[in-house]
Amino acid sequence: MDKENRIAELEERKKQIDVEIAFHKGFRIEGKAKNWDVWSDINNPEFKWVTCDYRIKEEPKRIPFDGSDAFNLVGKKFMLIGNDSVFKIALDADKNGIFFRNSFVTYEELSRLYLVFNKLSDKFEPCNKVA
Repeated sequence: MDKENRIAELEERKKQIDVEIAFHKGFRIEGKAKNWDVWSDINNPEFKWVTCDYRIKEEPKRIPFDGSDAFNLVGKKFMLIGNDSVFKIALDADKNGIFFRNSFVTYEELSRLYLVFNKLSDKFEPCNKVA
């Protein structure tokens, strides 16, 4: 085996190891059979690199809410990050932010400082959306 092929093999193995380490650090992994084109989520990968390919699942980019979300935020429950004893309800919203009882918060501040309650998952989640 020539030197160039050996280097290519080692570089490929390094990529594989990076994926395995990422899995053990809690990253989500996708996999597919070598002859398939479709990637799917793998909860417990066996890392059979001879027959399958694996990759770190790319998480969707998240951005702050904006004026297009105003209607859907009214009536939602919000919590200041780090203060789980105080909740606020959005009474109104416009293109710039939301109105609580005694304050106004921009969407950027909302994204950085608050969590919003998700009724479906029954928990507070980050105040942003998938881009």
